Amino acid sequence: MDGHENDGSSIASVSDDSSINVCARGDDEWNDWVDEGPDEVPTRCLLSDIEEISPEAALAADRVMGLDFFGLLNRHQLDLYGAMKLINFIRTLAKRGISAEDIVARVTDADSLSAALKDELYLQPIIQEDPLLYGLGKLLEARGMDDAVLSREGDGRTGDESKDKACGNITMEAEGPDLNPEFLMQENESLRTDLREAHARLRRLSMLMAAVDDDVRVSSTPQAPDNDTYYFRSYNHHAIHETMLKDRVRTHAYRDAIFQAGMTDRVVLDVGAGSGVLSMFAAKAGADLVFGVDCSEIVKPARAIVQLNGMGHKVKLIQGKIEEIRLPVAEVDVIVSEWMGYCLLYESMLLSVLTARDKYLRPGGLMLPSRCSMVIQGVSDVERRLSWWSDVYGLDMSPLRAAVMSEPAVESVHQEAILTDAFIFKDFDLYTVKARDLDFEADFVLDVQASQIEPLPLCGLVVSFDTFFENLLGQQVVSFSTRPEANDTHWHQTLFWLSGAPNEVLTEGDTIKGNIGFRRTSTNHREYDVHISWEVRRNMGSLLLGNGQQSFTLGS
Repeated sequence: MDGHENDGSSIASVSDDSSINVCARGDDEWNDWVDEGPDEVPTRCLLSDIEEISPEAALAADRVMGLDFFGLLNRHQLDLYGAMKLINFIRTLAKRGISAEDIVARVTDADSLSAALKDELYLQPIIQEDPLLYGLGKLLEARGMDDAVLSREGDGRTGDESKDKACGNITMEAEGPDLNPEFLMQENESLRTDLREAHARLRRLSMLMAAVDDDVRVSSTPQAPDNDTYYFRSYNHHAIHETMLKDRVRTHAYRDAIFQAGMTDRVVLDVGAGSGVLSMFAAKAGADLVFGVDCSEIVKPARAIVQLNGMGHKVKLIQGKIEEIRLPVAEVDVIVSEWMGYCLLYESMLLSVLTARDKYLRPGGLMLPSRCSMVIQGVSDVERRLSWWSDVYGLDMSPLRAAVMSEPAVESVHQEAILTDAFIFKDFDLYTVKARDLDFEADFVLDVQASQIEPLPLCGLVVSFDTFFENLLGQQVVSFSTRPEANDTHWHQTLFWLSGAPNEVLTEGDTIKGNIGFRRTSTNHREYDVHISWEVRRNMGSLLLGNGQQSFTLGS
């Protein structure tokens, strides 16, 4: 506590009639107990660009223009954080060019202001090193409106009325135990601690924002053009971002996970920020500061989008590779990234996410998503796409069928084509996975299910993935799937046709066993060589119907 310690002389003892005189030392010593008023620091008014000599003078000028700041605190029963939000809310309106008259009308209306101040965004300073925010505690205390009065009284009393009541003879039986002198002293110390923490948080945010402006730069000489050049250029155009944004399964899952992750007060890193949508979701969810990193030219319009949506003070988009840039912070609380590619791994950003995790994620930090699983299923050619090549307008073009079957196809597979159950053959835990784990092979066993239409032969294997956002508030889990049975996404599924698959139709009880391996190509770490070996057995394995092996390349 900043004032005198409780040595027994600062308060009167409880008398026989259970009444006390809380302020027995008189007005002079009450004033000594309160810190001195705010220093004279040039301060911009809330309603205009005029700078006055101090926060008090700025608020006095605003009052002349019709904005009674302290009256609003009493009227709306705002606590310290509410007062901070009110300052930043008014400054936001002024920055947008809203007239002083309209601002006063908005903050006077209880319903309008209450809705606005629910947004944690307004804890973020609009003006860096804002003297009104730094001096707010002293301003309130100087008027007898410290957080104790604002939060406990809450009845619209002015600071003088609250002081008068506090210094009178108060009957404890009538007012309750909260007026016990020792309790008041302890609560005052607690509130002062809260105030100091709030000031520290504001200073931290100001330093972070200043660092963002001055210290985000490439930390090493950019590498010569490589296979990433085409990859990043493919994300320069708006069309690919439109496709992803219109993927409601993907976008809704990320939005829900971000808002359920407890973003308040956190510093977030968005790897592969693209249009900035996930960065802005994080800002709206209460993050203190969001760094969005992307190497493509989409960063330039994305920055304009961030500014247009009033989040430029909180979201900073950086153009560059996460492997090469240096953030102005040693660690972040959350890493969010939509890194998944076709067949999960093809053209994915997983290596970049792992680099970001190892460089910046604090111990106990949050990864969004936290886990992805790769899934395999057996399919038939219900659309007769392979047999079609045998009769193309009366011509046999079957030699082209081999070329078709040699390449993986990214497409939406009809649910009716699924012959088997689903088998999870690889699980990636984003907290622990290493770069070496991205090359692997795994066995699988698929059981043929009862056909929904008619018994069909095996023609291929389809790979999809499930994505999980875990460790959210209340142990909630958000997830989405790209399986054929789920709602379609822009990732669709990846179909591997099997040459030499048996022509016999499969029925319930038949099995498909095999092994699937993924290995990054020697020329491009975003492309994969995929090798599949398989066998089909009748009636729980008693009769071999066929087997084979085949290699594919996920790449250009």
